Amino acid sequence: MNEIRQLCTTSSSPVKHLDEILALFHACPPQYLLPSLSLIGQSISCMSIEQLDIHIVNHQLFLIIRQWSERLLQLWLINGTLNGDEHRALFYTHQLFKLLSEWLNQQDNLIIDNDNQETIKHVITDLFVDENFINTLCRSIS
Repeated sequence: MNEIRQLCTTSSSPVKHLDEILALFHACPPQYLLPSLSLIGQSISCMSIEQLDIHIVNHQLFLIIRQWSERLLQLWLINGTLNGDEHRALFYTHQLFKLLSEWLNQQDNLIIDNDNQETIKHVITDLFVDENFINTLCRSIS
């Protein structure tokens, strides 16, 4: 977790280290997964929209974060509550997806080439239109 903290907080931009952050997250002991998820979400969500691009948004790390977000929502549905680490992780994943949504909406207004359009459609499908994720969101809302 200290390595993740260092990459997320001491570098000028954590996106330069997404592969390394993902590898470290996968290697985290279970007790550090949620604090690490919070730290990653917090660090990336503090970035400006201008710092994002299609190669960053299409990174595997964001799919992993979406899957963890879904797990946390399911946990909340089962237990009716979240502990501090779970709540913090869900909050920062929400902040991160808010930034990603803003960036994706901005891309709709720009003229972009066909390759990027296809990649953006792929990202939207993977991150936001996954059937299980939508079902979990619907259950959370109702």
